[in-house]
Amino acid sequence: SDAELARARNQIEASFVFDRDSIPAQADLLGRYAVRGNWRYPEKYLPLIRKVTAADVQRVARKYLTPDTRTVGHYVPIPPAAASPASAAKAGPASRARRHRRSRAAGPRPGGATATAGPGVRAAKTTRTVLPNGLTVIVRENHANPTVSLAGSILSAGDAADPPGKPGVASLTADMLERGTRNRTSKQIAETLEEVGASLDVSAGSEYLSFGGRSLTKDFGRLIDVLADELRRPAFPADQLNKLRAEALSGLEQEAEDPSARAMRAFHGAVFPPDHPYWSPTVDAERDFIRRLKREDLIAFHGTHYGPNTMILVIVGDVDTPATIERIRQNFGDWARKEGLAVPIIPPTRRQSRPARIVIPIPDKSQVDIVYGYAGGQRRNAPDFYATQVLNWILGGGTFGSRLMTDLRDKQGLVYGAYSSVAANLGEGPFLVSLGTNPANADRAVSEVRRHIARLRTQGVTEEEVARAKSYIIGSYPRELATNAGMAGELLEAQIFGLGLDYPARQGALYRAVTREQVNAAAKRYLEPQGGTLVLAGPYPGAASGAAGTQPGKPQEGSK
Repeated sequence: SDAELARARNQIEASFVFDRDSIPAQADLLGRYAVRGNWRYPEKYLPLIRKVTAADVQRVARKYLTPDTRTVGHYVPIPPAAASPASAAKAGPASRARRHRRSRAAGPRPGGATATAGPGVRAAKTTRTVLPNGLTVIVRENHANPTVSLAGSILSAGDAADPPGKPGVASLTADMLERGTRNRTSKQIAETLEEVGASLDVSAGSEYLSFGGRSLTKDFGRLIDVLADELRRPAFPADQLNKLRAEALSGLEQEAEDPSARAMRAFHGAVFPPDHPYWSPTVDAERDFIRRLKREDLIAFHGTHYGPNTMILVIVGDVDTPATIERIRQNFGDWARKEGLAVPIIPPTRRQSRPARIVIPIPDKSQVDIVYGYAGGQRRNAPDFYATQVLNWILGGGTFGSRLMTDLRDKQGLVYGAYSSVAANLGEGPFLVSLGTNPANADRAVSEVRRHIARLRTQGVTEEEVARAKSYIIGSYPRELATNAGMAGELLEAQIFGLGLDYPARQGALYRAVTREQVNAAAKRYLEPQGGTLVLAGPYPGAASGAAGTQPGKPQEGSK
């Protein structure tokens, strides 16, 4: 139909333009067509797309979409008893892990009105405006490509605001926003965005609600209209809530068979108390709550915790600042300020005094997933944040050059991957190490992790390691800012954490100032090789015999 053809053209145009949203993407585009013989072809692509007719599409469909050229694959599950031990031993890490409650948040601090970029960051005009109802708007102009990205948050609407005894209300409320408003059905929301290739996503983290979206410049008004409709006027239709409930329960059933997700959930459930925003309930407890969830719970949460005075909206791209602020004012300016809204206060959690061990038997899996760590880490605004990030990079911060990956994976072949993280948030996030290994190597891998943590704590790091870590962190940061979406996300965090609008320009200097002595001091303060919580999920050999006095799924204080 004509409508389908128009929608397809718009989506192709948007996708093509978004592909030029960064310098690396433009280089890739030119390189691809240079190899094909005409690096100027991208200039002709969209005009040719616009010439395609419905008859052209039908002609091509008749030519290529024929039964005799199709290939059909069938997936046939193999019973567990027939699984090959050899193939299980070679299998890689689990490919799916449930998104756990987390958020990189901190209390907002009023920033300056404008900021300019320093070395390595493109100079651009950035402004910060606070509307009379308290909504903070940050706009950064970038006219290199006709696209716009937005990022934002409502600081009072995260999981930290869940009512007592109702874990997950904030997340489910956020998930329902795109499923219908007083003005649009879920289908109409999807069609409004998809027909112009725009996108919008809203979700609740452990500390605050987050949202992000993008569109072509010409369609930015449509994107803002939908965002305002979802945040301000959700309808919470009963039929959509039933669908969401079914999807959530299905997701929990899948998670119950995922060692990585089970290990991470058990870890957060053990190291944080039940009234803490970072705590995770058991799969059974969350399943029970979802079944009892009522539509009135979501309506009440939205009415209590959504408002403009804890909202931040960042817009980056090919926009005019005054016109953009006026557009935001038209969509959000009459949203009444809601008294009582506040940034959540995340209580500190003491590091446990004795070690704990949790074993979760999940048979018929190819690996054991392991998490070791503890609460009582650091907040994002801690003075030694940057030194701790350098320390984490050296230990196992997600790169193949870290100590854990170099030794446990490359030299010893014990693990498929080993990573460490220090979650510095509005509250004190946990320190943890996660890894996946052959069941026969699980105990040895744990011992090696403890050895590396102990060695770092007692012997410290080298000057070469500090220099390499700083070089990587500083050098990779501009890539995060290469797109409008990346810059919007960084400016949002800068506002939430009170870092100032010029943080993207200052980030390099903050890391360059880190010394070896500061990193070693952070190691002594934050690393604990023995006293944390250890979780092993999967076909762990000791689970069946209750090795080390463990009980499946329950922390064992003082066990080795």
